[in-house]
Amino acid sequence: MTEAIKFETVKKVADVSFKIKDLSKISKVDSISPPSVFIGSKLKYPLVNVGILSPLNKDNNAWLYDDAKYWAENNLNIEEVMSLRNGLLNSRFQAKVSDIRLNKKFVEVAKDVAISSKQVDVEIELKNRLIVGREKDKILTPHGMRAGLKNVAITGNVKVEKQVDKVINDEIKASEAIEFLY
Repeated sequence: MTEAIKFETVKKVADVSFKIKDLSKISKVDSISPPSVFIGSKLKYPLVNVGILSPLNKDNNAWLYDDAKYWAENNLNIEEVMSLRNGLLNSRFQAKVSDIRLNKKFVEVAKDVAISSKQVDVEIELKNRLIVGREKDKILTPHGMRAGLKNVAITGNVKVEKQVDKVINDEIKASEAIEFLY
């Protein structure tokens, strides 16, 4: 069963590049996030880039795009992993690290995607054209395309584990939260 899922998903990712001839015309994406969020930047602190990672198409096996444990357990080779990662869109925006306390819409959506234990249905509207190709970096987990985020909405239910919800909503130290979750 898992071999079939792996083959089908890797095949879908490979097929997407043939089906979507002109990536520059994409302005809206109705997708499923694995769930995965990228936070990091070469900007000056406290500014960071926050990106919601999702494939361009709605894939019920989107979790496979960001599950390193599954990749290792099922012996995916480097080409298969890169194919999956290249199929991800990083729809990103800039935020201050303190924005998490201000209930800003994009930050809240990114937080909900990040804490979800299951895939999350998202609608993404892009601010500019897709930039295709990986940023070469020795530290970052690769992802394929990127574009500025104009608007985003979660269109399905977000499933959050009880322990995670408790830690997020309680005023406790990070060290205590990590110990509790571990």
